[in-house]
Amino acid sequence: MTTGGDTVAKVHHLPCNIEHTGTAPVASYFMPTATGTDVDGLPVQQAAFRGRRLKGVHLPLPAGFCGHLLQRASAGNKHKQPWSCVSFFDSFTYWNHDATPIKTDPLRKVVDWLELSQKLHCPITADQIQEQIQQKGL
Repeated sequence: MTTGGDTVAKVHHLPCNIEHTGTAPVASYFMPTATGTDVDGLPVQQAAFRGRRLKGVHLPLPAGFCGHLLQRASAGNKHKQPWSCVSFFDSFTYWNHDATPIKTDPLRKVVDWLELSQKLHCPITADQIQEQIQQKGL
């Protein structure tokens, strides 16, 4: 993968499959608005796509994580990599059909798992273990 993308992307995860490759005037047609309600401390937005009502929330990625938007590299790619990074993101908005997004939605669970996984796999020093033993009185 080559990285040339230094722009921050505005990412939306829609509950549908769009059979289109290329640019589209998304900002002209997809216009989310605030509903004035919160769920789990996140403001809920609403929008419509092809006549279907959507409800969404904006989710930040956990600290230390960054998403990348990739595209297939051109045939003349000097790095011989099949993908190139066109931009990155540190948050995204995910949408549900009609239902308000909640903490138990599968996509929310994935984002929560990223943070938990990072904590599970971070190295622990002997000093930290000793400190925990002393705090617990073991």
